[in-house]
Amino acid sequence: MSRFRDRTKDFKDSVRQSAISSGFNEAKLAAVMASFIFHKPRQTTPFTKSALKTMENIEALDQFLSKHRYGARKNVDAQIFRLFK
Repeated sequence: MSRFRDRTKDFKDSVRQSAISSGFNEAKLAAVMASFIFHKPRQTTPFTKSALKTMENIEALDQFLSKHRYGARKNVDAQIFRLFK
């Protein structure tokens, strides 16, 4: 039992009828209908590009620090173990 009905087809029919009544030619009508299928890629701003690059660098730094902290921790544990041996 679905509570919601998919109204996509009804919406497309309404858009088609409105476009025809507005005097759109076949090329414009085809472009409008194709816009439902092919989504245009979003333009990324320079700020967004920089933010994504910064996030990648932070992740790489985090991986580097995690790797080297574990190695340093391992050496410290070995030294402590030798002291109490």
